[in-house]
Amino acid sequence: SSGINAEWPLRPGKIEDEKEKIKNFDLQIKKMEKAKRDQHKNMGGVHMSQQVQVAAKKQVAVLENRLDQALKRFNSILADNKKKRELIDHLRQEKVIFENLFKKEKRTLR
Repeated sequence: SSGINAEWPLRPGKIEDEKEKIKNFDLQIKKMEKAKRDQHKNMGGVHMSQQVQVAAKKQVAVLENRLDQALKRFNSILADNKKKRELIDHLRQEKVIFENLFKKEKRTLR
């Protein structure tokens, strides 16, 4: 009998303290579970967060598509701009050539 008491360190008052702690823990668990339920309710339910994620992914895809289209237009305009600059440079060179020819012809007419 004394061996059992040596292994069991809880005295009657200590048992009551432990029961009170367990009761407090149970109460805290219930409060936490209620807070979790309330949070889910505020978010629109369990499936609402999934819907928000799906909507966000869809919005990202739409915006990425718009960006891709805008970049394609931009690159197309850049290519067109390059061609026009090359044409302008070519026309400037021709202008210089024709001006020189005009000056020579003008001198020969004198």
